[in-house]
Amino acid sequence: QRSLVLLDLAVSMLGEAADAGVQSAELFSLLTNLTAEESRRNYLVAGGFLPTLCALITREVARIRAQEAIASCDIAQGQVLKSLLALLESLLKVPGIRSRFRLTPDLL
Repeated sequence: QRSLVLLDLAVSMLGEAADAGVQSAELFSLLTNLTAEESRRNYLVAGGFLPTLCALITREVARIRAQEAIASCDIAQGQVLKSLLALLESLLKVPGIRSRFRLTPDLL
């Protein structure tokens, strides 16, 4: 049960982690470890995490595009997006989650 509390805490910090850029690597590493079990990925999705994750991905893409427009984009800026997409990919490996993703309109 403690791991679920830690998982919820880590997920709640994702919005701030996206703003932290490369410094958020440890949080994403923790999330990767905490979501290694399929049951924990199902737990997240059952709690409504899929739309939240997709919104974070969309926000990160918009942020990178805005920085590219003013030519101030550093290659490291894509690290958070890469980590968010890796998290989404791990969720979509679960067939039930993949089905839910496909059936939910306007996630990405």
